[in-house]
Amino acid sequence: MKIARQVKSQITKLFKSGKTVDAIMLAVADDFPRITASRVNEVVRKHLFEQADELWSIAVKIGGRCEISGMTYNLEAHHLIKRDNLAYRWDLMNGVCLNSFHHKDAHVDEETFFLWLKECKPVRWGWYGIYKDFGGLIQQVNNDYLLQTCKDIKHFIERRRHENSDYQEIGKRKRVITETDAV
Repeated sequence: MKIARQVKSQITKLFKSGKTVDAIMLAVADDFPRITASRVNEVVRKHLFEQADELWSIAVKIGGRCEISGMTYNLEAHHLIKRDNLAYRWDLMNGVCLNSFHHKDAHVDEETFFLWLKECKPVRWGWYGIYKDFGGLIQQVNNDYLLQTCKDIKHFIERRRHENSDYQEIGKRKRVITETDAV
């Protein structure tokens, strides 16, 4: 049985409001009596996947510049280890901020991209060297894992934004004239 878009939307809205799967089941039972807990979990998991992907992309691009060229427009998040490896899909070390041109290039000419990574980003290169062949593919992740991943990435984003706002505020302060300056 395929779940209608309207039902998915209602389930996602209830989940975002803080309802548990059981509470969602109760809320939609009258309108959709044949819906099961596993179907609700499936909708919630898809929502969390999308949210984790979006947050990961924001976190990778938070510096606001292409790591190769320094350009500040058409930024995209590039995975070093492919997205289908769920063990590292949302690991922030697995991401590089690139503009669209360099992102396309990274996929077309991986050898040149990884030479750049090795020379210019030695810490990231070291991480990649350790994990690229390490730990098999995780085929599935549960909703608790996805929820924690989203919380962790949100925390990172908030911390970085706070750090940047403190920096901007300091940059706007007037220079204090000291006694030695006045002489």
